[in-house]
Amino acid sequence: MRASALPAALPPIPAATRFDLGSGRPVVFLHGWATHGGFFRLQEPLAGPDRRLIALDLPGHGAARAEGRPVVFADLAPAVSTWLDDAGLDGVVLVGWSMGASVAFDLIARFGPARIAGLVVIDMTARILDAPGWTHGLAGGLTPAQVERASAAMRANWPRQAERVVERLFAPGRRTDTPDLAGFVEAIAAADGAAMASLWSTLAVTDFRSALPRIDRPALVVSGAESRLYRPDVGPALAQALPRGRHVAIDGTGHAPQIEAPAAFNRVLAEFIASLSDQEQQP
Repeated sequence: MRASALPAALPPIPAATRFDLGSGRPVVFLHGWATHGGFFRLQEPLAGPDRRLIALDLPGHGAARAEGRPVVFADLAPAVSTWLDDAGLDGVVLVGWSMGASVAFDLIARFGPARIAGLVVIDMTARILDAPGWTHGLAGGLTPAQVERASAAMRANWPRQAERVVERLFAPGRRTDTPDLAGFVEAIAAADGAAMASLWSTLAVTDFRSALPRIDRPALVVSGAESRLYRPDVGPALAQALPRGRHVAIDGTGHAPQIEAPAAFNRVLAEFIASLSDQEQQP
């Protein structure tokens, strides 16, 4: 899908993190590693009488910052499940970006799909590490030794690693020393380095390949056509692995199409949510 009128500069990332807007069908946004719910602020215009938009801060992030406490990937899905239970939500559309998509996979695998009406995956794979017969990991390949070296570097100098994260977040051509990216570096640098290192090392070894065929819900896989993290074949492969999956790539965007091309992304998301309502109305 071609994105129209991409801005020369990215919009500033707000300091506020999680939000809850609108009413109607709940759309729950699960952010990526080292970010927070505010990275979905550009989706706020979708809120209204038919759509309730909820962006959570996952444990260790934003308002749920760990403050020195250890956080591992396995902690995240139970926290979301507890929140859904407490909120009493059903018919939920889960929108998972990057690590947030892995949280959605883990949530459905461990707690079942009963509350879930649909799933949106934003630029993510089922397994980050390549393996025999599996070539859909991070672009350029990643070894367990590299994972541990990266984790050690995060613990030693997280602010420097935050710059490197942002360097790969968007489509090629954006520089971290420009004003429009400074806010993103600042937002990610505010995370706790030790918590991010722990999350990274435990996320990297997750493998949801066997879980995908059991997610029998309508699913939309959205890729950034110029993602620096995943090759162009990853999104279609993931959509094919999901029983009711389909894929769309948004041109001109990298790992964060919801930020780089919000109008195009919001249109795709709104159409997907509307298709769920249409299916419910069919006899």
